[in-house]
Amino acid sequence: MGTATYLSPVSHRRHSETGLATQSSPDSSIASQITSWKLRPGVHTPRAFITELAIIFESILVQLGPDDPSTPSSPEILMDDLRSSLSHEGRESTLPLPDWNEPNLSEMTKQAKRFAQVLAQVLYQYAAEFQHSVPGDPQLVVYSPCEGHKWVPAAGRLLRSNRSSPIPMMPYNGWLHQITCLRDALLAFENFEDVQLDFSDTIQRGTCPMESIREAFLFKIQTYKVNHSDIIYVAKALADPGLPSGGYSSQYRYGVVLPAALFAPSSSRLLRYIPTQLDINGEECVMFDFRTKYRRK
Repeated sequence: MGTATYLSPVSHRRHSETGLATQSSPDSSIASQITSWKLRPGVHTPRAFITELAIIFESILVQLGPDDPSTPSSPEILMDDLRSSLSHEGRESTLPLPDWNEPNLSEMTKQAKRFAQVLAQVLYQYAAEFQHSVPGDPQLVVYSPCEGHKWVPAAGRLLRSNRSSPIPMMPYNGWLHQITCLRDALLAFENFEDVQLDFSDTIQRGTCPMESIREAFLFKIQTYKVNHSDIIYVAKALADPGLPSGGYSSQYRYGVVLPAALFAPSSSRLLRYIPTQLDINGEECVMFDFRTKYRRK
């Protein structure tokens, strides 16, 4: 799907008879005031990254305007949509996984399904925790890829109502997409809350580097074809995209990533992040490859 780019704010007026939204020319004084979302480059834990997204959510609410006291609140509607989007089932799911009773369900897919439930709940709690933590910006614009995220009916009605316009729609899609890609990247880590993620890329902001990876990875989960190299590939996407391909685990400038099974055999096929570094000939970033030697009796 192509990229939807909203270049300037456009005022909307609603036709009194047909109810169709029409666009008028942007006011140059308003266009000069728009601000783009800029993630502070650096290293963030998942929780800290969600904090950085709070300005987007609060700006959406400011742009939608005050709620009617007789209707559900906008934050309640949009957070419910986030919950549905992060779910592994339902029409709005961005991670639809097979039924538990599927005969060919692999252990890796079962684990991904169990883990996705926990991960979605934690990310939702983070987003809920940081509501009202920062003031919203009525002029904030987020240039969001059009990923075709499905909205729950209440969110669709809100974002297409006469309170809305492309201005709050695009930040909302961007906010939703950033959290979705974060969820997909963290599927590789058993202790995902501790992982240090590198957001120093100022061109592909936030979790955008996951966009080219997530679709193929989710397809493999759904078709029971995920292997360890796939997990490693996803883990590098936001931790250290500069690492070479291959390997069984890795060290990057913010820690070491090892198979979780090394610490608790057969407990997990995921990875564990450890905030330390091994001295490997003075190298900061290293790919590890393990070999098992069998001794003949």
